[in-house]
Amino acid sequence: MADYLMGLAELMRAEVDTLNSIAQNSANVNTVGYKAESSYLTSSSFRDSIEPSYEISKGVDQRSGNLKVTGRNLDIALMGSGWFGVHDVDGTIKLTRNGNFHINTDGVLVNSDQLPIVGVSGEININGEINSVMQTLLIDQNGTLSLNGDELDQIAVFEIGDDAEISPLGNGLYKVVGNSKQAENYKIIQSALEMSNVDMSADMVRLMETTRHIESIQRAMTSYDQMMDTGVNQIGK
Repeated sequence: MADYLMGLAELMRAEVDTLNSIAQNSANVNTVGYKAESSYLTSSSFRDSIEPSYEISKGVDQRSGNLKVTGRNLDIALMGSGWFGVHDVDGTIKLTRNGNFHINTDGVLVNSDQLPIVGVSGEININGEINSVMQTLLIDQNGTLSLNGDELDQIAVFEIGDDAEISPLGNGLYKVVGNSKQAENYKIIQSALEMSNVDMSADMVRLMETTRHIESIQRAMTSYDQMMDTGVNQIGK
């Protein structure tokens, strides 16, 4: 019978994970490029009518968020299933949908955390006065950057393979385990940003469902405890 109680405790922990994902989404509803996290208890049953069993589905919602026009040349929105790449401090490439880019003191295109943006030829170096670049830099729908009529480089856009897994790292960065390749079906929009794709209405429904399920688990645990207490007292007599 101890397995029954442990199974209920595991179910409780799974639903707490769901609450955490909902809280994370709520905290980032206005975060540029944020992708909603999901943690669902997809099924639950009882093995041998005693021990609870369940499956948990976790993931990242890759659907596009709404666009916000900013009028800033280095704000770039990505429409489609692709991702921007950044050179992380550990030497690997991480992915992001946050297109709020900047130019550092070395003339390199970077994100808000000063991580270089991945270009087709490597890091993207932009020569010229920053203020002038901010006004005259053009980025077409394919991500090709042009300054005063001269093509500089092209922003690399990555597509995640069907068998790959993506997980959030914080600060708008995501890690991919599996294959990724150069994306083909995407569109870059200059002077705009992609906002969070969090669906607050859906998350509120999920919050109520999860809360009710946690309450039912608590009642089951209480009933089990009372049953065990009664059993022990009866045996003691």
